[in-house]
Amino acid sequence: DRMSRRDAGGSIAAGETLQWWSGAPMPTPTSTINGTRFNWGRLVFAGGNRVLSGEVLFRQWQPWYAPRLQWVGKQVNRLQVRYWPNTNNLYPMAVLSAAAPNTALLTPGVVSLVEVAGSTSLLSRTGLFMPTATLAGRLSNGKTLAQGIVLSEGIVLSEGIVLSEGIVLSE
Repeated sequence: DRMSRRDAGGSIAAGETLQWWSGAPMPTPTSTINGTRFNWGRLVFAGGNRVLSGEVLFRQWQPWYAPRLQWVGKQVNRLQVRYWPNTNNLYPMAVLSAAAPNTALLTPGVVSLVEVAGSTSLLSRTGLFMPTATLAGRLSNGKTLAQGIVLSEGIVLSEGIVLSEGIVLSE
């Protein structure tokens, strides 16, 4: 199973379910605190410059979730921890960083909200300053990634986006 593979140093395959079984329903996207009910934003910031959402993001393992992957902008690195000798890998000595190998960072079906958020402006309340509730309310306007986001030699190469039925564009 997934836990024993992870404990043995293996990895979880891209797109593998994050739920106990693949047919499990998603939880109701609301919470109640002190009697006040509110909707979840269902937004994820990734790579330092992307806003993502969509059920696939929460149902399936995305390769960029790997804790030893560092994704900032168009650069992706694989991190490796070096430990002090004779410490049974208990005390880290250094963290080494190198360009990550070719891989996908996101699986198809993730929704990109970068275009919906727009450029960042405090005065216009866009981009990073757009209220979460406003952006979450525009999920249906996001672009569904048809090919995910692909990485080659540590550089993000392309983001496949479905514009409409049967048309695929790489940005």
